[in-house]
Order: sequence, then structure tokens, then C-alpha cells
Amino acid sequence: MVDMPPQCGYPHSVRQLHCCWIGSLRSYQLITTSLFTICLALAHASSVRAQSPDQLPLLVEVDAASYYTRTGGPTQLVLNVTSGSGSVLKGQLTLQIANGRDLLGTFENSDLFITPGEQTMQMLIPPLTEDPVNGFLEVAIWFTRDDGKTYRLPNQQLRMTATDGRRFVLTKVQPEVEILQQNREFAEGLDFDAFRPPVKKMDPSTGQEEAVRLQPLTLARRVAAEDLPTLPIEHCASDIVAINGTGFATLKPAQLNALIGWIRAGGSLYVELNDTIQPAEQVQFLNQLMEPHVVEVAFLPSSLGPPTLAAQGEVDDYLLCKFGLGRVAVVPGGTELPESDMVRAVAPFLWKVRLDQVQAIGLDGEWSFQVARDALRANESWNYSYQADPSTYEGQMLYGNMNPVPVGGGIGLVKQLMPRGFELVPLWLIASVLCVFILVVGPLDYFFVGLFTSRKWTWISFPTATLLFTGLAVFISNWYMNTGDHRGHLIIRDVVDGGLIARESELQLLFNSFSTVAKTNAEQESFTPLVYQRFTSEADSWELQVNQRRMQNAGTVGKPVFNGQLPQYSTVSQSVPQWTPQLNRLTRIPNKDVREPSGFDWNTPIGWQDTADLQNRVRKAFGPSARAQLFRTQQGNDYAKYLKKVIQGGDQLLDVASNNELQTTYTTVAYPQGHTTREFLETISMRESRGLFGVVSQISPTGGDQFEDLTLMDSSNPFQVLLIVVVTNPDNSQTVFRRVYNQ
Repeated sequence: MVDMPPQCGYPHSVRQLHCCWIGSLRSYQLITTSLFTICLALAHASSVRAQSPDQLPLLVEVDAASYYTRTGGPTQLVLNVTSGSGSVLKGQLTLQIANGRDLLGTFENSDLFITPGEQTMQMLIPPLTEDPVNGFLEVAIWFTRDDGKTYRLPNQQLRMTATDGRRFVLTKVQPEVEILQQNREFAEGLDFDAFRPPVKKMDPSTGQEEAVRLQPLTLARRVAAEDLPTLPIEHCASDIVAINGTGFATLKPAQLNALIGWIRAGGSLYVELNDTIQPAEQVQFLNQLMEPHVVEVAFLPSSLGPPTLAAQGEVDDYLLCKFGLGRVAVVPGGTELPESDMVRAVAPFLWKVRLDQVQAIGLDGEWSFQVARDALRANESWNYSYQADPSTYEGQMLYGNMNPVPVGGGIGLVKQLMPRGFELVPLWLIASVLCVFILVVGPLDYFFVGLFTSRKWTWISFPTATLLFTGLAVFISNWYMNTGDHRGHLIIRDVVDGGLIARESELQLLFNSFSTVAKTNAEQESFTPLVYQRFTSEADSWELQVNQRRMQNAGTVGKPVFNGQLPQYSTVSQSVPQWTPQLNRLTRIPNKDVREPSGFDWNTPIGWQDTADLQNRVRKAFGPSARAQLFRTQQGNDYAKYLKKVIQGGDQLLDVASNNELQTTYTTVAYPQGHTTREFLETISMRESRGLFGVVSQISPTGGDQFEDLTLMDSSNPFQVLLIVVVTNPDNSQTVFRRVYNQ
């Protein structure tokens, strides 16, 4: 007898035996087929994984040139892109910059066409306002093809300096060939450290003073002439731009126009012509810059060498002139400028050093701690602390490192930008609703439920009353605080000779009565999100202001998402929660001549004593509701000695509505020199002589959150007069016009 499988049973015939054998064979085939199918699926999955996003033949690396970032300024992010694809890659490149686990911003560069091989991309990243972890920011990168597939690329690191330190950027422009060949250095002695005094500390063991080694403040960045920006706003990454003769001769008209706009807005340019023949466009560019020079000078083109200089009177080996809010220094061809002239004359002029410190540098070759101390002592209303005294080691370290000093007085600005119809629910109304609610759910509920002799109805009446009063509270709060999609604007326009607008800074406050994603279009301008608590917080001492960390936004405003090609154009998206203010700054520098349209004569000199004619001209050009004030210094003293004269509209430039008192959010700033929070425009226009502004009077445009680049006045120069005119527009926004006159 043969043992058979149980499912077949005992066969009574050959036919039954055959059927059972066929069934077993089919089961075996089914199992084999299933295993083969599983193997194919695994192979396909492996193939899919082999073609995962990380394997896209595209590499994006952050170039080391991106490290050269000035304090408060934008970052010129340089990306080296290598494509191993055999065809053009079309799609969007997305970058997320994070500080540890904290996301700082997302940048989406859409409509890209990446050709096979190596290429370079540049993006102007707005000023970053957080200290980097271990000196680096993490950059996560994605590439999304036009078919919708997203590929994750290797992360990169962006080296950054701490926000509480100080870094200047000196951009040196040469042809790329000279940079590769490391040709002769130029613009030596032009960096800020060239006239920086040493800091000395007493050695307790020897009883003698020893010099303390300080970290250099100036970063020298080399840029090929062909890569020089064509938009003025892109030059905000530099404090000074220095160009040698061979590089200057290769600049295109668009690059020259960008330099004109940036210099007029407050930039500084150094041109070393040497023996290079210059095209007619370059000669015209130089003559345009020299036009407001006190000595009649002109450059004449030459086909045999550098432009020849025609002048009435004696001319130095270098030409220094002011153009708009900026500075220009030109070294004619064939001139070898001594280093002493560079350090004692040219460099202080381009760095816009204060008048009192210019005299110190001319004598000793370095700025003076004693001069800075005297400027502080001139302010009798401010009893500066020991740590801020430039005669002490601690004070010298603060001055020597040029730590940024936070600006205060912004409470008036924030209130001014709030919606006019906005007000908090009155306390008496809140108390009344609460009392009525307690009365309803207490005695009244007990009385009426008792009438029906059924206490179980309390389980219905109490929740019902709670829901009704909750709805009433929401209705009342929306009634008082309903602002819709509110955007408050304050536009600051700086005007120069000829009534030309040199630059424009717009402060924009987003405040919505409902959570939304606010979108702002930025075209050829810098967009910087601000933490409004940063300059509305209370500070008890200068040391606290200098060393405090940047405040984190108390709200939950989402980090900005930039979509477009920065800085040519972009759309900035911000997730703004309900009733959470978000302050932004937009900085614009015209790429062509733009005149102020009011018809006011900005060229007529202004006298301090007789202002009747000025008052008539202001009223005629800007209307009777405009507010105007004059400011000047007295005997070169500091802010306490500033003199103010009201021309029109009362003592207050910015009106603060009384119904905008947000006691729970904003606090009053009590500055040591006694100025109030309503004087925000005065604070940013006329800085105290502390930190950096104890040495310089202005800096080149940055578009940053410290507003350092909005300073106009030199507190040690008694010959300057500042005119500020404030105009209220039909949409309740305000436009501020500022103009500095040199008497």
C-alpha cells in the first residue's frame, strides 16, 4: 500500500491518481510564480530607489565667497552648480536656511534652466538676524523638475559672523585674469582697520599696559569686473567698492549706472585709474561724479593713455568728492598714492568718519578713544556707565569691536502704523460681561431651575449659557478689533541735489483680524522681516543694549518664503496669525534719476534764523497739513545739544493715536539722553556718538533691521542742517522727506 497525501485520499483508479498529481503540480507552479513575482517587485523597488531624488546628476554647492557678509547687510549667496545631465534641467531650486533647528527663510528660484556642465548662480539673501550656531547656517536644497518630481540634494553650510559683532566688506574689482594671476595688490590701506587704534589692558603682574590683539573688522572680497552687479541694490553687500584701472575700463553701461545709483544712496567708490586707456562711457561717468566738486575739474579722454585731468587751480594726487549721500575717491593715471595719504585722507573720507575723528586721524593716523569719550561727556544728561567709558579697557573693547547698538524709540512708529479704527475691548465692558455671566449661571440659574423643581436641567442651562456668552465675547472682540487685511506704511525718502530721490525705505506693518498668508511683491528691492519688539523693548543701560541677544518674535509669524529671482523680482509670503503685528522693511535704490514730484525747491539753501520763506515753500508744496522741522548741532556737541526748530505742524513729527495703547504688547523706551519714543525719526537720523557712530557719521546702505544706514547727521559737525517733512497721504500712510544741507 502507498501512502498518499491526505487531501487526495486513497486512489481507487489510475485516473484518480493522475488528477491528484496534476493538482499538486499546479500548486507548485502557483507558489513558484508568486515567488518570481515578489522578486520582480523587489527588483523594481530597488530600481526606483536607485533612481531616487538623491541620485539626480546635479550638485549645488555654496561658494566660499558667500562668507563675505557685512554687519546688517544682505548676503551675496554664490552657488556653484554642476549638472551631469545630458540635457537641460528645467524647474525650481529651493533653499531653506536654518540656524540649528530654527528655520530662517525659504528661497524658491523658479523657472530655472540648468545646462550641462558648471555654472555659477547668485542670490541676494536679505539680512539674517540670528547668531549662527558654531558660526554656520545649514542650507537644505531641493530641485523640482517641471514634471513635478522633487529631488533632495546634499545639504550645504553657509559660514556667517555673529550678529552682535561687526564686519565690514571692502569689495575689490579686477578682471578675472588678474584675480587668477594674483596680480599687484591695489587699494592698500583702504580697510577700516588701517586707522583703528590698539586696545590696551593693564597687566596686573607687571603693572604695564599691553596691546590686546583684536580681530580684523574688514573682509576683503575680490570680484571679477564682469560679475559686478547691474542693480544698485546688489551693492548693499559692500561698504566700499574699489576698482582698478583695467577692471574699470571693462565695465558695461548697466554696471556704471548701478554704481551711480548706489553712490547717490550713500555708497563709497574708490577708482585707481593707473595707465589704462578708458572708454568714453567711463570718462563721462567720472565727470558726472566730479560735477559737484568744489574745484572745477574734468577728465578728458585720451587714446594714448589714461584720461587727462583738466582743472582750475591746484589738484592733489587724489580727488575726493561727495556725490549725493555717498563719497568718491579717484586716483588719476600715473599716480602712486603713498600709504600715509591713503590712511590719513582717502580712507577716512570714504568711511565717512566724523569730523572730530578726521582731525585725530590726520594727526596720529588713527581715531582717538579720547575724542569719543569727550563726545560722550558733552552729553550732560547721560551718565554713561563704566563699561561704556572709552577710557577704560571695557569701553575700548566695545568701541574697538564696533558692536552694533540697538535702536530704540520705535514704539511711536509701531503705534503710528496700527489701524486707526483699532482698539482693545474696554476693561469696563469685559468686567460687565463677566458679571452678567456669573449672575446668569449663578443666582438666575438657581432661581429659574428651582421653579420647575428639577435641578437636572442645570446640565443643559449651564453649557447653553457658557456657549452664548463665549459667542458674545468673540463678537465683541471682533467688533472692536476688526481691521481686515491692514497694511500700515511709513515711507522715508532721502532727497539730494536737484530734487533727486537717492533712496527709499518703506516700513510696513501687517496686522490682520484673521489668520492669513500675506504676500508682498518686491522688485529690485531688499525685503527684510523685522522683529518689532527689537526696538520697542525697554533698556536700562547701554551695556545691556549692546550685549543683549536679539529678541525672538513673541508671536507665531511664519518665516518668509521668497519666490522668484532675487533681487530682480520676488513674491514674499508670510503666515501672519490673527491680531499679530509683523513689521517689514523694504529698501529701494532707483536705477535711474527719479525726481521728487512735489515741486519743492530742494536746492535753495536753508538758513537757521529766518525760516518764514521755508515755511511758505513747505506749505505751498506739501499742503497746510504737512509737518516740518529743522535740526542742527551746537558747537559740535552730541544729541543733547541738538537744536530743533518747528517750521510747521507742531512739535510732533509722527502723530500717535490715543486709542492704540497696547499696554500688554508695547513698552515705553526710556533712553538715557531723555528723548521720547515719539522721536523715532530723530533717533535714526541723528545717532548718538556711541559704538560705531563714535567714529563714523554714516554707513553705506544695508536695508538691515538696525536702521544704521538711515543715519544722516554728523553730531560733531555744526555746519549741517537737516530738514524733515512729514506728509500724510489719503490712505493714512505717511511719507517722510529728508534733506541735509551743508552751510
